[in-house]
Amino acid sequence: MASYGVPIGLGLGFAILLAILFGDRLIPAQTVDLVSVVTLSEDPGSAPILANFDRGSDSAFEAPVVFQASGWIEPDPLPVKATALISGVVDEVFVLEGESVREGDIIATLVDDDAELDLATAEASLRVTESRLVSNEADQDATRASIDAHTK
Repeated sequence: MASYGVPIGLGLGFAILLAILFGDRLIPAQTVDLVSVVTLSEDPGSAPILANFDRGSDSAFEAPVVFQASGWIEPDPLPVKATALISGVVDEVFVLEGESVREGDIIATLVDDDAELDLATAEASLRVTESRLVSNEADQDATRASIDAHTK
């Protein structure tokens, strides 16, 4: 019985150490409520104006802003990598940093000039290959006819 005490003690010690070091990764992430940013703009000639800044609006303040806040939200436990299937130059971006997206949502579009040139080159190569195929089939038919004529 005493011979099992040391391995069990070491196992429990490692389990406690792992729970202390990585316990926060085992606990589910907390839910967070998102709210719009509300800023207070003060025009020198009038009373302060309370304005609600929405991502969809194009309103900008000409007057100095009295209140400003910034911050960020980080994913827990690890960030998710989103990679492009092809390389290229970004043409348009449809989401802002930190905005929630779902599978299938268009995040950005790439400049497609190079892709259109590659497609035109591939189509031209296909036409050349198809014409070579027709030519080779005609040569094959002529060769078979020649062989048939010599064997009879």
